[in-house]
Amino acid sequence: MTLEQVIVAGVAWLAANGHPGLSAPNYAQLDDVQMRTFGQNRGSVATNAAAHYWCSSQTMVLRTTFDPANLFHRSIVVHELVHHDQCTKQRLTFDACAREREAYDVQIKWLHAHGGSATAAKIQEWLNTNPRLCR
Repeated sequence: MTLEQVIVAGVAWLAANGHPGLSAPNYAQLDDVQMRTFGQNRGSVATNAAAHYWCSSQTMVLRTTFDPANLFHRSIVVHELVHHDQCTKQRLTFDACAREREAYDVQIKWLHAHGGSATAAKIQEWLNTNPRLCR
């Protein structure tokens, strides 16, 4: 499976689960140094993130280490696709906490639906114990 196929499958799953009318975003893959620079140049505090979504260019950026065979990595694409949906439909535009809550909730739901309940539980535990997140 390629990254493009993961994106298409994610868009289809989201359409069937309450996010209709979504098209695939632009996407790029960057190495660690490029990802850090990309985030810093755009004012991101999450320069070590596995992925970013930039609404202004409707672009999802993932690390070159993305592995389409990895269930967790595919769930990251779903998380970023939720941000793409929020952006293109101008939903939750000014509430960063609400945007992240929805993206993580959908990511966890996707993991449960795809046999990743143990991974979903780890993400939920991380969310519950990380005070910097808007939970």
